[in-house]
Amino acid sequence: KVIQKSGNRLGALDAYKHRSEAQAEAAVADVAHMFNVPVPPVALQTDGSVVSAVMAHLEEKTVDRLHNVMSRVGVEAVLTEQGSKDAKEQMRRMAIMDHVLGNHDRGPHNLIIRNGVAYAIDNGAAFPMPGEETVIPQGFEGSFKLSPEELDLLKNLPKSAMLRLLKQKGITNPKVLAAVVGRIDALIESGKL
Repeated sequence: KVIQKSGNRLGALDAYKHRSEAQAEAAVADVAHMFNVPVPPVALQTDGSVVSAVMAHLEEKTVDRLHNVMSRVGVEAVLTEQGSKDAKEQMRRMAIMDHVLGNHDRGPHNLIIRNGVAYAIDNGAAFPMPGEETVIPQGFEGSFKLSPEELDLLKNLPKSAMLRLLKQKGITNPKVLAAVVGRIDALIESGKL
């Protein structure tokens, strides 16, 4: 079952009723380092929404221009142009993290590139109820075999510490937490995304 976003508010969809977008944003910001994925700190706004520290300092025109360029030439091309020596590795780690956390809403509009580093932003679609997530991650269609380093990263993830951090940020639904661990185990077993 493919779920479509309704505007910017995911909370009204059944897949996301167990948590708020703000809780998902904060939870991803806390666990992204375990995947070696940069996520800028997020700030809670007075209306209950969240904003990325990186996005808050960019003008809307700049963001639109960057997203249009990334959509047209590809994220890896932009990263490489900005001097990134590991553009492909950055995008693969981000794809792995998104898969594990159930965030299938990654694309040029949900990341920002600064100084050759891709930052995962707008992570509010993470942690859906199992079976309710989108089927194909945007921007990462297709499968790839995990490298030995990527497999080691997954095998060495501190699952109990990750679950503790998620619970502290309000991601407490047992089915959602079990799905996160299940996706880690499935990736290790299959060796591919």
